[in-house]
Amino acid sequence: MMWAGLALGIVVGAVLWNLPGAVILGFIGWLAGVIVDSKRAASSVRLDRGLDARARLQARRRDEDRRGGLAAFQADALKLRPLPRREGRWRAIALP
Repeated sequence: MMWAGLALGIVVGAVLWNLPGAVILGFIGWLAGVIVDSKRAASSVRLDRGLDARARLQARRRDEDRRGGLAAFQADALKLRPLPRREGRWRAIALP
C-alpha cells in the first residue's frame, strides 16, 4: 500500500505542482500507505488474540459459576440487613 501511495502522490504532485509537488505529495502518499499497512497488520493480530482471550474469559467465568462463586456471592448478600434509622440514614452491615 505504501508503494501505491508513493506512486499516486508523485503522479498527482507532478501534474499539479511539478517537481516540488511530486516530492511532497509522494512523501505524504508513502506515509499514508505505511499507516494503513500498520493498522491492517495490527487489527488482524489483535482480532486473533482477542477471540482467544474472550473464549478463555468465558470459560473461566463458567467454571467459577459451577464452583459456586455466584452462590457464595448471593449468600454474602443475604447476610446484609438494614439497621434502624439513625440520624436520618439507613445503614447495612454484614453479619458474622
